[in-house]
Amino acid sequence: VQDEYALSADWKMYTGLRLDHYSKGGGYSYFSSTNSTKDYAGKDFTEVSPKIAFSYCPNAQTTYFTSYGHSFNPPALYKMYRTSSSSMSAVQANPDLRPETSDTFELGIKRSLDEKNTMGITYYDVTTKDKINYFSTNKIYDNIDQAKRRGIEFELQHTIDSDWKSYLNYAHETGKNTILGQEQTNYDIPKHLLHAGIEYTHKKWNWLLDAQYVSQRQTPDAVTGEYGSEDAFFLMSTSLNYKIEKDLTLQLGVQNLFDKHFFAAEAAAGRTYSLHIDYHF
Repeated sequence: VQDEYALSADWKMYTGLRLDHYSKGGGYSYFSSTNSTKDYAGKDFTEVSPKIAFSYCPNAQTTYFTSYGHSFNPPALYKMYRTSSSSMSAVQANPDLRPETSDTFELGIKRSLDEKNTMGITYYDVTTKDKINYFSTNKIYDNIDQAKRRGIEFELQHTIDSDWKSYLNYAHETGKNTILGQEQTNYDIPKHLLHAGIEYTHKKWNWLLDAQYVSQRQTPDAVTGEYGSEDAFFLMSTSLNYKIEKDLTLQLGVQNLFDKHFFAAEAAAGRTYSLHIDYHF
């Protein structure tokens, strides 16, 4: 349930309330290492998730906003029940996983600098309890006490003319995990994220060229460029869209345009082609 309410000509309030019920049955898991089984009881989880946001527009060019939201995220089925017998990818099933709950705060501003330029700055803070984490030592997904992420995002959009637009987006993010009462840096989070691109739209045609940079995600003493590492990478991708008719669009995309090779836990995909047909009823 959600609602938007105009407090005044300048102020708006957005509220929402979500109810989730999650249930999993009982059963057992087989441990190949010890040739044994473990029984698990069925469990039910019910969560009420509120959200509230305010926006203030003192003029047509500027919007200030702040928001709070609570969310509920059940574990994916494969994280609870998947078991692999391959020694390279053996993952032990864990039917005892609990859902994650998160509290997210945001504070920001969006402003039109002139007729062609728009900028935005957003600060965000996310605290997740019972965060589901992968432990590579014993190859299992398990809940940790909590995880914290915070960051700041800068956005700039520029209209070149009626057909051409460009954008630049940069985010700096850090995070910490608390495991068994001990706080430690979360090296799975990239500190630097950069997106930039240019877009052309004319009649039935649309073309996009996108550049993406992601900094490395690993402990300071890890070796990059090998299996298990999370290398920094810079990718270029492009897509071409053609609107065949009002509700039918054809898209040809090329990801990793220059066929860069890097590792993201394992060897990442090289140049990839995709063809999409979208039809809206």
